[in-house]
Formats: sequence, structure tokens, C-alpha cells
Amino acid sequence: MPLNDFIQVTESATVGGAPIDAFQADAFRRNDDLFEQILQGLLASPLVPNGADGAVSNPAPQRLVQGTTVTLSSGTTCELLPQIPLIWLARERIIIDGMIDAKGKGGPRGQDGDFGGSGGGGNAAAGNPCRLPVSGHQIIAGGAAGAAGTEFPVEWAARILACLGICRGGAGGGGANGGAGGGIVVLCAPEIHIGSQGRIEAHGTNGGANSGGGGGGFIVLIARRMSTVRDTGGSPNVFVPGGTAPAGSGAGGRGRVLRMAFN
Repeated sequence: MPLNDFIQVTESATVGGAPIDAFQADAFRRNDDLFEQILQGLLASPLVPNGADGAVSNPAPQRLVQGTTVTLSSGTTCELLPQIPLIWLARERIIIDGMIDAKGKGGPRGQDGDFGGSGGGGNAAAGNPCRLPVSGHQIIAGGAAGAAGTEFPVEWAARILACLGICRGGAGGGGANGGAGGGIVVLCAPEIHIGSQGRIEAHGTNGGANSGGGGGGFIVLIARRMSTVRDTGGSPNVFVPGGTAPAGSGAGGRGRVLRMAFN
């Protein structure tokens, strides 16, 4: 079966030091789009191997949960494991009536993050940056001493799908009492519903004395239909703020909520 929207890049066009022309630039762009579509399809496919085929209620926060439906009941909190993304896949729907708690579950105090906001600077120490896993390429710098961290840029957001298994979340704040970064939450189902008591919280934690706040976490929502999912405006129920900091230090950078639709 032929691939659609795929352009072959010849070996001679990628020789080291050779200039990149418009055709090559377009090829790289279109191939990248195809790669992202394949990853979305794998996450959303009903043919994903299903370790728990049926209704899953109030699952423990292991790395990956799969089911026909996944439900978090009212009054129940699912707290992430430190530096490990929570990934829920459902073939029919995900219903959140309780709280998914990813606060401070990303990069620890004084350590780099990857997908989330960068750390705020302490009175005398810079906050930590966010870098791509493995390659170490810096996405955003940490806040300078006394300055706030940086919000995670939207143009890098979809890259998280390529490296979910090794992502950790927002960066830690600078200083001896810096806040930790927020964690990573990924929900994928034809329908995602957040009830009146449901919340997803991926805050960076607050900085202590002379220290910066942690960067906000990262939330990915992949669905055909999202019911009452609000990350902006009045009465939000999805949160990715950076942690606050005392006077003279910087707050953590805001994380990112990535909404992705499939047909």
C-alpha cells in the first residue's frame, strides 16, 4: 500500500555541508507531518494491544492503562509516580470525575525537564531548562536569577508523541528550595469527559526561600469529542501553571495543554 503525503529524500540531497533547497525543506516538513499522523493513529487505534479489555475503574498510576472505558470516580485521586507519565488509552471513552494529580511529578528541584515549562530562577541561581530527551537539545532556557521561567512553546508540543516513554515533565526551579516541575498526563479515547468534580492538575510546585518555582507540566488530550474540558476561561478543570516564588525569585514557566482531534 503506498504512503500518502510522503516525499522521498534522495541520499545525494543530504550530503553534509550541502545547501538545503525549497524542495528538500518541503520534503522534511511533509515527512514530519506524516510521522506525527502515524503516531496519533497508533495511540488512537482500536487495534492497540489491550491489556485490560473492558471497563477499568480507578486505575493505579502505572505508566500505561488500557481498556474499553477508563473511569476515575468522584472523590478519588490518582497521583502520578515521580518523573513517569500517566498514559490512559480507551477504545470508547475516558471519564474523569475525580482528580489526576501530577503536581510536582516532573523534573525534581534543580534538575532539567523536557516537556513542560522551564524553572524559575532563584535569588542567586538560574532555573533549569527543558531539553529533548536523549539528544539533550535545549528547547527553552531556565529563568535567569530572579527571573521567571518560560512557557513551553507550542511549535515543539507535538514532539512529545515521539518520546513519551522517556519524558519526565517540567523543569525544576533554581535555588536550594526550588519547586519541582509538573508531570505529564496523556489521555486518548474517542470521547474524553471531565465531570463537575473532575480535575487534571499538573502544576509546578512553589519555590521556597530565595528559590524559583518549578515549571508547569504537560497534558495531552487526543479525542474525537471532548466534553466539558476547559484549560482556559472561567471554571477551568485542566491546569498546567508554573509554581510561584517569593519576592526576588522567579515563578516557573507555564506548561502546555495539547489538544489533538482524530476522525
